[in-house]
Amino acid sequence: MSRLLVIVIFLSFVILSCKNETFEFHPMPERFPYESIDVPIVEINREYSSDIKEEIIKPDESILGKKTFKKYFDFDSTFIIEKPEIDLNSIKYSSLNSTRGIILNPLSNTFLEYDSKNKLWSSIAKSGRGPGELMFPTDFHIKNQKIYVSTKDSRINIFDCQNPSCEFEKSISLNKIQPSSLTTYNENFLVLGLFSSLSQGENSSSNSINPLHFINKSGEIMNSFGEFYKTKNNWMLIQPFEKGSVKNIKIDNQHFYLHYYDKIPELYFLKNKELFKRYIFKDFVNSKHKYNTQNHELFVNVEDWSFLDNITVLNNGKIIVSIRHLSNRSLNEYGIIWDENKDFYLIDLLKDKYSFLGSIDLNDENIWFSKHNIMHLKNDTLSIHNYILK
Repeated sequence: MSRLLVIVIFLSFVILSCKNETFEFHPMPERFPYESIDVPIVEINREYSSDIKEEIIKPDESILGKKTFKKYFDFDSTFIIEKPEIDLNSIKYSSLNSTRGIILNPLSNTFLEYDSKNKLWSSIAKSGRGPGELMFPTDFHIKNQKIYVSTKDSRINIFDCQNPSCEFEKSISLNKIQPSSLTTYNENFLVLGLFSSLSQGENSSSNSINPLHFINKSGEIMNSFGEFYKTKNNWMLIQPFEKGSVKNIKIDNQHFYLHYYDKIPELYFLKNKELFKRYIFKDFVNSKHKYNTQNHELFVNVEDWSFLDNITVLNNGKIIVSIRHLSNRSLNEYGIIWDENKDFYLIDLLKDKYSFLGSIDLNDENIWFSKHNIMHLKNDTLSIHNYILK
């Protein structure tokens, strides 16, 4: 009888424990950064302008030949380049000028430069922790022929690119900040990132998380500001939402800052460290991370979701935003696979106007914007299209 009683008590405990379990799904819109601040909001919809009808991209066609791109871009030169032997699916792309392209692959610690004169890709940095090597790179920024690379091990690596190819100059320690992104402001840096102690569950109060940091050229923090997703002291909710990007945008000799978090469908436009405006993408599928509030367990999202992929800063207050959508989850021998599409928007920050440029199936083609050109992958052929923005 005593053994049966123990079993009954145990089962009762399990049942009561299950009944007491509660779950949340994140992100929650009411916990978004800056949600309580009253500023103008620009809603961005996934629809073409009234003078352009949606065009279906046939298998032998490219999005670059469609009316939306012809309306805004004049392509003045195009050339085929060698495809580097890396996975291009997760790269970051930019350019020093119309003839020199830069690729960073954070997953493989690969950092490459292409020079159209030599028609070859060359390695700027190898994987490693030594001088001039990269470990867990997160972002890079180009200014005055120098490239600044942020890494997860709390460093900024600087490369001098006056002449091909780029050469390592020096490394700056960031005093335990793990940067997701960086830009420059005069002689200083603006970094989006969190202290490494936050990722380990220390001092995770949402009131204490300031994700933006002005850092001087010695790596010292000058001041911190901005808002993060409201975790309500649940440190497990930090990691899914810390990845993002920050840009310095100069308009009429004034400096503005634009930043975002990948899994939150908003752009935050700041002036003098204060929120100035919010841009909200309406056709965005929020990821659903299931969170057990009792056991503090966070589960990987297995439903359709979207994420902000990149922002490219152009001239005169214009930006290109790309958003990726993952849907129709399935399994193969390597794990979970998704159908992936990428949307593109041209946004005029001065006029609060935007244009939906179209969408591509990433199984068919891919494009990456820089200030000077578009890198295009189609039928396993990689090409560069230098453009002039109309």
